[in-house]
Amino acid sequence: MESEKPVALFLESKFSEYLTWGKYSKISKRVYEKIYSLLSESGCLKQMGLTIDDNAEEEGYSVLSSIKGRTRHYAGGIKQMVSHFLGGQNVANEYRNSGYDVYLGEILYSFPDSIDNNHGKFEDYCQLYGTLAKGLNGLADNFKVVEQCFTYQDVFREYDLDHAVKTFYSL
Repeated sequence: MESEKPVALFLESKFSEYLTWGKYSKISKRVYEKIYSLLSESGCLKQMGLTIDDNAEEEGYSVLSSIKGRTRHYAGGIKQMVSHFLGGQNVANEYRNSGYDVYLGEILYSFPDSIDNNHGKFEDYCQLYGTLAKGLNGLADNFKVVEQCFTYQDVFREYDLDHAVKTFYSL
């Protein structure tokens, strides 16, 4: 959607949430079944190593988890981006009718190795997010999902922030 139009960018912000891996088990089938079916049929979930299944413990809900074994991904973040995608579809037409190009993206804080060894959890989530973004872009017709995560460090590095803030956020 590269043009001379003004841009509306909606960002989902993550600080430390992606450091916690695990399945996500409270996905309303009534709200999300159609989109997860489309993501499954397109192969997007499989590419991420994830599956969506009925929640055996709670009728009307699904579980997003690894295809095999323990879920060593931040599945809750994937569910949140799907939620934001659906919300984006609801508001994108209003912005586009006002002459805007509309984007949805993700911004993360990249922790040092002392907290996220070799940035493993950061890289894992960024890879999952990128695959999800491509899958969602195949479903969107009125806005685009940015396919790479932004980081607080990259976005705010050049801002004139207080020294203490720059130090705290490793800027």
